[in-house]
Amino acid sequence: RARTKKPIYQSTVRTNKHTDPVWEVRWNNDESTGTLNFYSISSDGRVSNWFLLKSKLESEEVMELKLMSGTSGGEDDETSLAGLAGGLCFDFNMQTEHLFLVGTEEGRIHKCSKAFSGQYLETY
Repeated sequence: RARTKKPIYQSTVRTNKHTDPVWEVRWNNDESTGTLNFYSISSDGRVSNWFLLKSKLESEEVMELKLMSGTSGGEDDETSLAGLAGGLCFDFNMQTEHLFLVGTEEGRIHKCSKAFSGQYLETY
């Protein structure tokens, strides 16, 4: 590493950086790709997977944390809240790695899957 004060890797608008504070970062052991990667969750309502490549940092969105209305109907209607819920924490299932739980600022816990990034599997 050079003796400059510049970081080795840096997220930018092009790499889809978070726009609010990041509350948790978790390294991932991905043997299939052979690349170093980690997950992050932020108050901006996104869970991202970051890849450390040879000369750059890239990310992909794993989940957008949609706000849920207070009703238990489950049906989307015109009175539903629009926007993203602030993410605070997450944890992956040790037996089934594609499943994970996400905690939000609204006090909800959502069961999610890397395979179904557009919806919650369950909400507690």
